[in-house]
Order: sequence, then C-alpha cells, then structure tokens
Amino acid sequence: MGYFDGTRAQSRDYQERLCAKAETMLDGTWTARDGNRPVAARSVLIESPTGSGKTVVALALAQAAARRGKRIGWVAMRRNLLKQAAGMRDSLGFDVPNIRMISMFDQDPPRDVDWLFVDEAQHDSTDSMARIHGVIKPEKVIGLSATPYRTDRARLSFDRTIRDVGIHTLIAEGWLSQFDHFTVPKYGPAEVAGLFRAFPDRWGKSVAFFLTLDDCRAASAALTEAGVTNDIVWAGSDRDAQIDAFRAGGLQVLVSMSILSEGFDADDLQTVFVRPSSKLPGVQMCGRVLRLHEGTPVKQVVQCQSTHHPFVRTAPARTSYMLMDGEFRSLARNERIDAIARQTADLVLQARVVLPNALMVKRGRGRRRRFGRDNPGDGTP
Repeated sequence: MGYFDGTRAQSRDYQERLCAKAETMLDGTWTARDGNRPVAARSVLIESPTGSGKTVVALALAQAAARRGKRIGWVAMRRNLLKQAAGMRDSLGFDVPNIRMISMFDQDPPRDVDWLFVDEAQHDSTDSMARIHGVIKPEKVIGLSATPYRTDRARLSFDRTIRDVGIHTLIAEGWLSQFDHFTVPKYGPAEVAGLFRAFPDRWGKSVAFFLTLDDCRAASAALTEAGVTNDIVWAGSDRDAQIDAFRAGGLQVLVSMSILSEGFDADDLQTVFVRPSSKLPGVQMCGRVLRLHEGTPVKQVVQCQSTHHPFVRTAPARTSYMLMDGEFRSLARNERIDAIARQTADLVLQARVVLPNALMVKRGRGRRRRFGRDNPGDGTP
C-alpha cells in the first residue's frame, strides 16, 4: 500500500522517496552505500526546503505508523503550525484521527505518544524540547526542517538525516515559483516605505522583516503614511486574525521580526522584503515567497547590498535588478552589448601591427648584441 493511498494528496516523486527512506531507516531495513545494514534509527531528520511539502510527507508517515497501531504526537513551537498540520490532515484526508497536538512550551505534555513528529526541528535542541522528550519518551522521533542549522551552533541529535531535492531543483522542476531578485543600497523602515511610494504597483501582497519591534513600528507608520494597509505581527498580536485578514486581502503588508519566518504560508504572497541577515534566517525569510500561485507566476525577493547571504547564492533568480539613480536596472546579460564586445575583440585580433622605423632599428641592434659571434643563437643575423 502506498504512503498516499486513500488520501486526496497528489504526491510528488521525491516525497515518496523521503517517506521510504525515513521508514526503512526507522525499522532497520535500510542499506547503506557500503552495503551494510545499520541498526534501526530511533530518530531521523527530514531536511527539505520550504514549500516542498514536508508536512504532507510527515502526515503520510504518521498515517502509516497509525495503521500499525502507533500513537502519534505532533509538536511545534508556534500554535499556527499545529493548526496548519491539523487542517492539512483533515483537508487531504490522512487517516490519523487521534494525533496529539503539543506545544513546545507545554509543561505537562501527553505521555501516550509512540511516534513524535517535531515541526521546525531546528528548535529541537532547546531546553523546552528536552523537557518534551524527557516526559514523553517516544519510541521514534521524526524531525522536519528546511534549515536544520542554528546560529548558536547547538547540535541537533538525530540519528540520521534525509535529504533529496534542494530549492534550485524544486524551482527548475516547477514545484516552487521562479523569482526576481532586487538589490537596494540600504534597508530600513524608511527605505522599504520609500519603495512602496516609488513603485506602488510593483510589490503586491508583501511581508517585510525587520530586526526589532521599534523598526517594525517605524515601518508600519511609514507604510500607513504612504497609503499602504499593513499590520505588525509580533508576540503580543493576534496573528491568526492578522494572517486571515492578509489572506482575505484586507492588508497589503505584514510587518514582522521573525514570527512569520517559520510556518507562515500564503500562496499569493508576491514579495518578501528581507532584512540583512546570515544564511539561516535569510533562507527562512526568502523561502516564504516561493510557493506556487497561478495569479503570481513570478515572485520577488528584496535584499540590500550589505546582507551576509544574498538569496541568489542559494537559488538563481530569473532576473536580478539593482536600484540605481532611483530606478531598478536589470543585471541580466545584454546580448547586443555582448555582440559588440565580441566583434571588437575579433577586430583587435585581426589587426596588423606595424612598428615605427626607429623601433625596428633599435630592435635590430639589440638582437645583434644578443646573437654575435660568441653567441650564435638560432643563426638569425
């Protein structure tokens, strides 16, 4: 029986491979490259990009385990991730009726769990998750993450890590959206609001990330002054209502620090404004915009020149633009200029060089000194 049989999910080939690899590693039937069969793993980490369907893969594995009588738990750092997982289970018809949804910060988590799924598993090394593991003591642990590395260098303790496709491949195969990349000289609340003033029809539904809550408030005020509807998503806001309003079209921009960098899905999101950052948060923030949407076939990523990790290092943009003199100029190759450069190079190579007579006389005297009677050389006079 296939992993997605009996569901309404249309599986992709790499999702089937991820399920098979995970299950064989967990039950000890996996064969390593050297031909040996390692002992069954207690935990596996599924590393797959944002938008690749990690939740669907995990639900398929949970369904397979539940059919064998295993009790399933699902833990996440944010309540919207738990809500999304439960909603996807119901909408796609996965047969996991008694799944236990657990907050990472639950002080008294349920103990009747055999298989524990950890969403956004880069947080699995936190003290909160250590408590969850210590109380539940699950038989098997399956982690899900697009970015399984941490800025504090804390190590994740999964027995095995499973990878299959990357962002570049997913874009090339049409599973993730193409994107255009925009580079601006400076990034801040005023600069982002200025882009909406200067190019009001370019950005569409957007998410803008900033480092501090003060920056978010300044950006929100500047956007409001520019006539752009927006709201700030932070720890004290009603993010479910804000996200619902954004999806319904009541807000054009969501302003956030880091909350929306994980687990936030809006297929019609057109642009993401990404604060200067290192690779981990940068890839997380950029990845929010890559989900496919028929009405926005090409998404947009905006970063500044000082960022430590331009997203084009992770995946190639369809077109790259640079803001210069108040206009975005394409950095794509200009075929006409290239043709002129090639033609000029050919003319230079074909040109006949004639030295002045004075240089020819001086050159001849030098050669006679080098190749005199005591130094016949190659016989040239």
